[in-house]
Amino acid sequence: MTAPFILSHPELQPKPAEHVLFKNVLLIEDDRQTIAQVRDILDLYFYDVTTVTNGADAIRHILNSPCDVVLCNLAVPAFPVDMFFQAIKRVRPDLIRKVIALTSSDQSTKIDRGLTAFSIWKPIDNHILLEAIESVFKKEGRSKTAAKTVMQSNAA
Repeated sequence: MTAPFILSHPELQPKPAEHVLFKNVLLIEDDRQTIAQVRDILDLYFYDVTTVTNGADAIRHILNSPCDVVLCNLAVPAFPVDMFFQAIKRVRPDLIRKVIALTSSDQSTKIDRGLTAFSIWKPIDNHILLEAIESVFKKEGRSKTAAKTVMQSNAA
């Protein structure tokens, strides 16, 4: 199920068993290709990925299931993004700084940069995605650094 190109990159090799974290990742995305890409790379790193396709299901999941980081398409169907962030702040304030926004350049102005840990531009670069998730967990691990924004340029 994993794309062959992923295994050809040394930085993207699966971690040895002793480094398994089993962190829970909530992916809020409606594009099947993006879902498959994110699941494939995170499966290599032993993340437990739950996928929902709209904001209402995302809030239900956040309320009822463990969630360590949220990957959120900014064009979340059936839920305005500003209301989504307000709901997260209300029900899981600890999670608001663990949201990684997935965005296209035309959506980048829709969010307050202070609401997310990172923003990643689509199409998603696997290496940048992994770095963003790892950075969220490092910050959780008592890091004193402020949240930053990682932006991938489509014009490379």
